[in-house]
Parts: sequence; structure tokens; C-alpha cells
Amino acid sequence: EIDAQAKTKTPYSETYNLAIERELPLGFDLRIGYAGQHNLKQSNNGQSSYLDLNINSNPAVVYKSQAALQASYPYQPLSSVMVQDYPFYHTSMNAFQAGLHKNYQGGSSVNAEFQWTRILGVESFLNITGTTPSDSYGPIGNTVPLLLNLSYTYALPIGRGHLLLNHANYLVDKVLGGWQYSGVG
Repeated sequence: EIDAQAKTKTPYSETYNLAIERELPLGFDLRIGYAGQHNLKQSNNGQSSYLDLNINSNPAVVYKSQAALQASYPYQPLSSVMVQDYPFYHTSMNAFQAGLHKNYQGGSSVNAEFQWTRILGVESFLNITGTTPSDSYGPIGNTVPLLLNLSYTYALPIGRGHLLLNHANYLVDKVLGGWQYSGVG
């Protein structure tokens, strides 16, 4: 048995984005953007701790002897080539983002945010040998591709300069003024 340590590969991520924003008539603001991320050289994240690279490429064949089986291995004369946390998992994320915002006098606002996301990558192997990770490249599970977020803020008209308690003293204004009601959906 030969024990060797391969050079460690450091996983990394690349992120990028671009957004443009425009003020529209009637106090609306529109933002459109793109965001992306590319994760490279990721390890297997706790799935199988070891991967045997020296495995029979045709598991359907039944060999008559151990010698015949050994002869089918790609790395000779070794019986197994184990790799721990082999860093070939990768993902790429692309997202379109859009937001429409409206601010009102007095501090109230309404916001709508939309995002469409697509994440592709390698999560597991379809090939039993595990030596061709690109065979399972595709959409990553457990992602939410479409997301719409609506929110609002309503500034309560209480305190100095507002409809209610306009002439309140300093202490009353500090305690009762400046409150907002908001929600997210």
C-alpha cells in the first residue's frame, strides 16, 4: 500500500454584479441588475470521504480471477487509488434582479423586488467510477428560482410637523413621534 498526499487545492469563489438605476416620473425608482457567482474546486462536502480513482471502468463484466480484475484497472500495478475530498465540485449562479420603489412625503414607501435565479453545477456522480464529474452537471437542487418580495413602510402621522400632536412638546414628540408601521410579503 502506497500512501501519498496530493497537492492541496484551495477552493475559491468569484462573484460579480452589475446594476443600473433610474429615477422615473411620479417619484418611482427602478433598478435592474445582474448578479453571478462561480464556485470552483469545492470538495465533496461530507458525502463519501474517499473516492477510488482506480476502479473497474466496466462493472457489468464478471472477471474469472483477481488477476483479470486487476488488469482492468486504469492505474497499474495499484489495486486502489484513494483520493480524499477531491475538489471537482463546482457551481455557477446567474440571477436577474429588478426592483421598483416609491417613496412618499412623510417617510412612507412601497417596494417590489423580483429575482430570477439559475444555479448549475455538480452535486453528485452518475458514473459509478466517479472519475467524470461532468456527467452529473445540471440544475442544483433546493434552490428557489423565482422570488417576489413586496414590502411597505407607513410613517404614522404623529408628532411635530404631522397631522396628530403637531404642537406636542419635546418629550411627547420624542416618545410618540417617529413611529412607523411596516410589512413584508
